[in-house]
Amino acid sequence: MENLSTLLDDKVEVLTLQKTGDEYRWERERLAWASVSTDSRSNVFSSVGTAAMGVTVTMRNDGRFDLSKAMRWAGKFLFPTAIEVGESRDRVAVKAAVCDFVSPCTATGYTTILGEGNRPQKVEKTPLTFPGIVTGKWSGYERNDTHAAEDNVLVLVTPKEIMLEVGDLVTIQEAILQAVYNVQKRHLLSGVNKNEYELAYSRDV
Repeated sequence: MENLSTLLDDKVEVLTLQKTGDEYRWERERLAWASVSTDSRSNVFSSVGTAAMGVTVTMRNDGRFDLSKAMRWAGKFLFPTAIEVGESRDRVAVKAAVCDFVSPCTATGYTTILGEGNRPQKVEKTPLTFPGIVTGKWSGYERNDTHAAEDNVLVLVTPKEIMLEVGDLVTIQEAILQAVYNVQKRHLLSGVNKNEYELAYSRDV
């Protein structure tokens, strides 16, 4: 087995999720020596969206990395999906997806409270800003004699801390995807480091 001091010839940023007020963001925790290699198979990091290119990040096993964190390498965002401890237990191999579209997102929605006279009253929730990974599911196009519409469904992968409701509106700020989307379905997955949401919007073309 190759010596760690020889193997770890690259660096990755280890990111941790931080919350300030109603905003979550990935912040750099530290730089770590690592070895990064491209996997032969794609990483199926989303249960309902498309897969991404996979990499294996080998790092020293110092007990500080877990699946609640993320990484940045060569300007690319890496979402970890598994951690394997080496036989000698001096290193870990982190399986990660290389995510192309990582965008700040803002969610708004409404909740119902009891107002005057115990009557239900609809009130707007405080907007929540958070980082989201956007991947595809499907897109369709339909046309008739007077109207054409483009309907898109995207899958938004978020940190586990982000809890959205069906009907919430999510603004994605990434330029190529910039729009307001509606949460159609929730996939609140147990035992993993993420939640997934199916988003949809329709626009005239």
